[in-house]
Amino acid sequence: MTKRRGVSRPKGILIMSLLIVVLGIFTFAIGILGYFLGEHLNEEWAAQIWIAFATKGIIPLSWPSALIDMIIGLVYVICGILIFKMKHMELASLMTLGIGLVSVFIYGIGEWSAYVQETVYSGLGVAYLRVILQGVIPMVTGAATISMEREEAKTVLGRRIRGFWLDFSHNKIGLVGAAIILAYVAGAVLVPVLSFGVDPEATDLADDRVPPEWITIFDPSLNDLPRSTVYDLNFSLDMASIPDFLKNSTGFNVTYKEGSIILEIEAVSFPVDEPICIVFKSNTFNYPYRPPRGGGFNIRFELAVDPYLYYELPVPGTNITRTMRSKSALYNVEVNFSNPLKTYSIWDAEWSIHKITYLSEGYNPLSLLEPIDLAPAKDRLIDAKQSFSVALSTDLYWAYRMGYVDVHGSVDAQGLANDLFASKGNYSMTMYVFVAPYHNKPVYFKLQVKTAQVTVRGLLWGLMGTDHLGRDVWSRVVHGIKISLAIGLAAAVVSVVMGIMVGVVSGYLGGVVDEALMRLVDILLCLPVLPLLMVLVYMYGRNVWYIVILIAVFGWQGLSRVIRSQVLSLRESAFVECAVASGASRAYIMFRHLIPNVLPIVLADFVLSVPGAIMTEASLSFIGFGDPTTPTWGREFNIMWTEGGAFTYFCWWWIFPPGIAITLLCLAFVFLGHAVDEIVNPRLRRRR
Repeated sequence: MTKRRGVSRPKGILIMSLLIVVLGIFTFAIGILGYFLGEHLNEEWAAQIWIAFATKGIIPLSWPSALIDMIIGLVYVICGILIFKMKHMELASLMTLGIGLVSVFIYGIGEWSAYVQETVYSGLGVAYLRVILQGVIPMVTGAATISMEREEAKTVLGRRIRGFWLDFSHNKIGLVGAAIILAYVAGAVLVPVLSFGVDPEATDLADDRVPPEWITIFDPSLNDLPRSTVYDLNFSLDMASIPDFLKNSTGFNVTYKEGSIILEIEAVSFPVDEPICIVFKSNTFNYPYRPPRGGGFNIRFELAVDPYLYYELPVPGTNITRTMRSKSALYNVEVNFSNPLKTYSIWDAEWSIHKITYLSEGYNPLSLLEPIDLAPAKDRLIDAKQSFSVALSTDLYWAYRMGYVDVHGSVDAQGLANDLFASKGNYSMTMYVFVAPYHNKPVYFKLQVKTAQVTVRGLLWGLMGTDHLGRDVWSRVVHGIKISLAIGLAAAVVSVVMGIMVGVVSGYLGGVVDEALMRLVDILLCLPVLPLLMVLVYMYGRNVWYIVILIAVFGWQGLSRVIRSQVLSLRESAFVECAVASGASRAYIMFRHLIPNVLPIVLADFVLSVPGAIMTEASLSFIGFGDPTTPTWGREFNIMWTEGGAFTYFCWWWIFPPGIAITLLCLAFVFLGHAVDEIVNPRLRRRR
């Protein structure tokens, strides 16, 4: 035991209080540092300091997030001092535990899988040391401090908890609300699992605005709609296509390296000045679906061609040699795509180099496009060294080559998809390489062919389909759970603290202070909150935590009036008069006697403040004043309305999930708040 002025203080209490104070000072310092660096981040010295902290595991946050760090730090310091003095230990411990929980929600819940995977810097993820220091450690410390309280205090606390649970367990509405909230909390913790590891910002997972897969239960005819699939194709050389003179030559070589084929011809003289044809065939893949939507597929392949002879030429008068090259071959490469009904020539190297010219020459005097008329690939040889990275979909050049551009210049994307994927069955690709000598010179030619890939974007996807960019709606809704809970809890905590302070000070001190504070409350109650929030957000930036602070600033007025009226009656009570007669200070009376007696009212108001904050943030985001970088449910509605076309095309799988998620979460807090209000307010209790 450590003794001070006759007070026996357990060493555990001393250690916990010092730890909380140190964490508070550290958090406050990080907040000041973040604010200061944020003001000068465009200067090199500030950027270097920011990088130095970030690489050690602490990422300084700019305004207004830095203000949150400073507030949390001050609260931790105050709580640590109260615990050290062994005064209001129950309140200080609960505040430490609660703010630690909120900090975990703000900075980390739902990202624990990334924390596990990104174990760097002595085992701590760069972005998650903040979660440990400002969230997990205070939570553990607060819980441990509660367990260290005096036996009589723990007995009183346990009796209160048991009594509250006895009343709460008989309230069915409250139990329903608590169960829903616990489900949302579990969802926030298990975001990486519930989202199946799908990045909410990943695009082109399936086609745009496609419904979920489970609708096939109600309409089995949709089972053959295409699913998002990637078919990898490996080319192999058809040795039967190699002429005997080349096959028997020592200058002919084929190697396989890291999924690609390298064909080399060195100093081989062709018997005739005519092109030979070398064939590469891919493996087949089975396509069991209907044709995809126009633009809902992609054919990719890569190849590199070098038709030059390289040699060293000395520079006169020096010992330096210069690498020179000369043309030794002409070539063209043609790629065919085969379905069970037909084979299409989809690409060739000469067309790829001159496709702009082909398109411009296709315009007639009336500006009408006609299908392209190409000579055979073997008659259109080129001599350029070139690397080709080809991605064929439905761009104008390729559609014009394939003959799917109408007389008005519009691409018939669906017609092209219908013909290329006309039937279920086996598909394949074939590559024809035409090589001829350049002016009867010995041929030096090198070709590298890499893996091809056929990608089909599905017309059904996952549990909730996709949005207008092909992003997973389910993943976006699940990732919104954490931020919505954090917004509601953080705004409610700040507004409740402000309401307690104003209500208690106004009710107990009275006089001019009471009059001034209540007139301030009247003014704030008369202001139109949503338009004012829109103006302030526009002026100071669309940061989600700045929005939280603004919501809290305009959300405490009603609670302050209720607490003031309660304090006006409490200050005339006998225990308050006894405290005044014994010489207790005003601050002691307010913190020791008045605040604990209004906590039941505060608890009910806190629970009922959460849905209001969530709805306010969703409203701001819907009208375009939310944080554009944060995946909130309100921002999802804004995307639907402004750019997604969800209401135009009635994408019910996209419209309803965020709305249902907001409604259920707010309803759960309303149910819980109603139950708590019945328990703490005797006039609302019903006879059971």
